[in-house]
Amino acid sequence: MRQTVYIWGAPERFANYRRWVESAGGRAVFGKDAGGRGIRWDALLLPGGGDLEPWRYGRENTASRGLEPERDEAELRLLQEFTAAGKPV
Repeated sequence: MRQTVYIWGAPERFANYRRWVESAGGRAVFGKDAGGRGIRWDALLLPGGGDLEPWRYGRENTASRGLEPERDEAELRLLQEFTAAGKPV
């Protein structure tokens, strides 16, 4: 059975990650509403992107770019769910 790898976001934005996951024998699953269902998938891939909101680590925003608050919130929640379930990230 192929392992499923969850990636938060739209498939067209991360097509290269889909190809990588499939070339390794897995199946990439994309979405923007995992909502506590992280345990449905076998692994989480966090592809990176813009800067993390500085307030999340106690700093003011002085030069951060490409902020995506919705993504930060979702990926941090997913990270917590996957690590709590002992699944690879």
